[in-house]
This record gives sequence, structure tokens and C-alpha cells, in this order.
Amino acid sequence: MRLMRRTTKIVSGVVATSAAALALLVPSAAAASAQPPVSPQACVYFAKPPTTPPGGGVSGSGGRTGCGTSSVTLQVVVNKDVPGFDIQAAERTFRGFVTGTVTAVGNCRGNGNYYTEVRVLGTSTKVQSDRVRLC
Repeated sequence: MRLMRRTTKIVSGVVATSAAALALLVPSAAAASAQPPVSPQACVYFAKPPTTPPGGGVSGSGGRTGCGTSSVTLQVVVNKDVPGFDIQAAERTFRGFVTGTVTAVGNCRGNGNYYTEVRVLGTSTKVQSDRVRLC
């Protein structure tokens, strides 16, 4: 009988300790519902450095991935980096853009550093590529 009580106490202690540890590891329903849902894929905007396409000029590409099915008005611009206001060499605007890449093609504005800029019109979202020497 004495062995039985001791075994029962040990088993009870293990169960109580396991339950307490599990309570610490598993968040409560209230805590879980208070956290925002985690997106399986983040929305990413990108701008690739401009290039010189066959035949001359300048070309810059940019876009977005992982943004679901929401559409935006995406603008891709290639600018020449100069003191003051930069000189626009190419521009393309795509309304109803969801995902992928948009390319803007234009004319060289003289030898210098150029970059591609991607903007979401109506928002503050804007990304720029690295500068590259072209033309």
C-alpha cells in the first residue's frame, strides 16, 4: 500500500509539472486572437539598375511580388542623377498592376549616373536602384 501511494504521488507530480509547462508553451486563445495574422509571403517592391538596350537609349525595370491580388498604379522611372532636380529619361505607368515587372524605355540624357525608381502612385511607397554610369 505504501508503494502505491508513493507511485501515485510521483505520477501526480509529473502530470502537474507537464501541465504547467504546457500552459507556458501554448498561448491562450485571447492572446492568440490579439495578435495580427502572419502573412505567409511579404509584399516586396524592387527596382533594377538601368541598362542600355540594343539600339541605344536607357531601360529600367521594377515591380513587386508577393502582394496578393490587390492592384495599384505602379510607375517606373529612369532618372539621370544630377545636382538639383534629376532629369527623367524614361517613364511608364501601369494602372491596375498586381504583380510582376514593368519596364520603362527612353532616350539617353548624356553621360552620367542613372537609376531606376519604382513608385506606387497615391502612396509614399518608393524604391530606387543603385546608380550606374550610362550613355
